[in-house]
Formats: sequence, C-alpha cells, structure tokens
Amino acid sequence: MKAVRRSSRRYKPAGNWARYSLQPYPKVLIAAVHGAAIGWGCTQLSNFDLVYAHPQSFFQTPFMSLGFSPEGQSSYTFPRTMGKQHANRLLLGAEKVSAQDMYISGLVTQVLGEAGDSREAFLEKVGEVAKRIGAFNGESLRMCKALVNRPALLAEQREAGVREGADLKVRWNAPETRAMVAAFASKKKSTSGSKL
Repeated sequence: MKAVRRSSRRYKPAGNWARYSLQPYPKVLIAAVHGAAIGWGCTQLSNFDLVYAHPQSFFQTPFMSLGFSPEGQSSYTFPRTMGKQHANRLLLGAEKVSAQDMYISGLVTQVLGEAGDSREAFLEKVGEVAKRIGAFNGESLRMCKALVNRPALLAEQREAGVREGADLKVRWNAPETRAMVAAFASKKKSTSGSKL
C-alpha cells in the first residue's frame, strides 16, 4: 500500500507530452485503428484530424470499471464530438463499441476496407488517403487546420485535462480504486499464462 501511495504523489497525467504535441501540430494527422483502441488509445483519437478504422476494430474506455474518472481530455472532446449520450456510452458505460458505431457517433471518419482485410491491406488503404491529401497545397491544409482547431477550443480542452488530472489523483488514492486495479492486474496475470 505504501508503494502505491508514494507513486500516486508523483502522479502526472499520462501522455501530456503527446497530447500537447499533437494538438498544435500543423500537418494533417491521420489515425489508422486496426484492432483495439482502449483507454488512452481511444481518448487521443480526438487529437487527430482524420480517424480511419478497420471494420473489426473496437473502442473502449474502461475508466468506470477500474474506479477511475475520464482522462485524456475525453470529458470535453467526446461530448463535443459525439454528443452527450454517445460519449456516455464510453465514459459512463465503459462499453466496447464497434467501429461502425463510432463512425455513426462521429469519432471515426470512415470505416475502411472489408472485415477480412489484413492489417497491411488496411494500412495501404489509409496510406492512399494520406497520399491524396498530401498532394494538396500545404499552406491551404495548414490554414484549414488552424480554422478548425481554434485556440479557444484548445484552451477549453486543456482546462478539461487539468480537471481530469485532479479527479484522477483523487480516484487513484481511493482504496476501492486500488483494490479494483489490483483485482484487474491479478486477473490479467492468471489469464496470461493460459495455454488455451
């Protein structure tokens, strides 16, 4: 218990360096999701300009099932992108959501390819989109990005991240959260050695 408490005092929100690098990045950022986008991997998709998903991909933010609160500025970006009810399906419900449902919700730009497509075939299709966009005028792309990602919106998003960080510190120090994380970790250890 002491080790957990000691480490929680040094808690720093995960991924600040990446998030603060992605948000103001002047070039078009394209995410290609093939497989699971869970937790931080899901919340950071809002920082990309375009998000393409393989039909068999899924998205999940299991914060509630682990006793945490939202992170990665998702308390701001998810409702803004998907609407409150779709956002709460992930944030409150901790549901495993399909690529098609995430497309309908607005976080995914397009479900690309066929269910049987290999990872390489999927990435090739995303690469074709990137090449097409890469042929556009660079200044026009930067100007468009700057108009869409207005500084006021980024400031609100960052404020949400600060609030989430404060809440996560509280939740991380809660005994029930530590118990839930320990139970999850022991469950993970017991299934990782399976020969099934």
